[in-house]
Amino acid sequence: MAYLTVSQIEARLDEDPRYSVPHFAWKSEPFYRLPFPGAESLMQAGQWVALHLRRYQTPGSKSLKIIVGHGAALRHAAVHLGLVSNDRLVIWCHLTGMHMHGIAKYPRVNPGTLLN
Repeated sequence: MAYLTVSQIEARLDEDPRYSVPHFAWKSEPFYRLPFPGAESLMQAGQWVALHLRRYQTPGSKSLKIIVGHGAALRHAAVHLGLVSNDRLVIWCHLTGMHMHGIAKYPRVNPGTLLN
């Protein structure tokens, strides 16, 4: 399944009477997991990446470690590491590399409560 296109995955789901085709944004849903053996949600993938990042962390080291992965796994790893909340992270890729911008995870204040 990992090497199929979105259309091919949806066609497989449509062909199997046990499953229904997921909603249009299923691929971006953090907790959605395809109903196939070995499938994982974005949050589960991020959990694995966060585990490995913690394992390879070397406090005080002056060496450079290059981490390669797909953007969604890195984004959700940042959530698991407590660096950002899931709704406050933007990632985009272009020829110069991947850029991550987010708002640090701080308690939120509802603007309506400031008026009370």
